[in-house]
Amino acid sequence: MHLKYVHLTIARNPGEDIPEDEYDQRYLITAPLTPEGHIDETLWRDHKDKCEARHITAGRADRIGKLTRRGGAWRLHYPGDAPSDDEMLFHLDTHKFLPGEYVTVSEPDGDVFTYRIARVEKGPRIA
Repeated sequence: MHLKYVHLTIARNPGEDIPEDEYDQRYLITAPLTPEGHIDETLWRDHKDKCEARHITAGRADRIGKLTRRGGAWRLHYPGDAPSDDEMLFHLDTHKFLPGEYVTVSEPDGDVFTYRIARVEKGPRIA
């Protein structure tokens, strides 16, 4: 069995004025997925140390953290940040990590952005 690499690219967000130098925002999330594209919570619990989240913004150092679950929601947590600074992923209990689908991310400052799932690839092998 393998974890999956989920590549998210920022989508056009109606009403948002994203500075051009920040428009190249992406995420690379490593997660166990069911065949339907949902996060497999049981496998995540067993392998959460391998479930990395990388926030990539052009011209800045990547932020590398973990895919976590708190308060019934999936979140991206980065070392040194308080839990209140986590980035929340909306509706992942119903949304799927499949190419062409969309995921909404809420940043700690309250800004909400939509990301398109660009591709899903085979990731690291797990036992």
